[in-house]
Amino acid sequence: MSLPEVLEGALDAPALEALMDDIAATGGLLAVVVRAGRQAAPPRGPSALPEVRAALLEGRVPGAQLRYRFEGREWWDTVMAAGPGRWRVVRIAHAGT
Repeated sequence: MSLPEVLEGALDAPALEALMDDIAATGGLLAVVVRAGRQAAPPRGPSALPEVRAALLEGRVPGAQLRYRFEGREWWDTVMAAGPGRWRVVRIAHAGT
């Protein structure tokens, strides 16, 4: 069994906005999952992306997971607040999805 590819990075507000723009541009956004503390809301559709972008930038939610398809693979980007104006992102590529 092989483990999925995992990438990790740090974002400031312009980089977070660029990430959201890039994901929207793929046209492959599958779901948006909002994190509220230790709980996660049920997955929502691609139309939730602008609302989640604003909520992350304004600090109203601690994190969100963006699930999308790009170049034939499914990716999950989990974005978590890491301090004022900073976020941590963990990207996982799911093979065979």
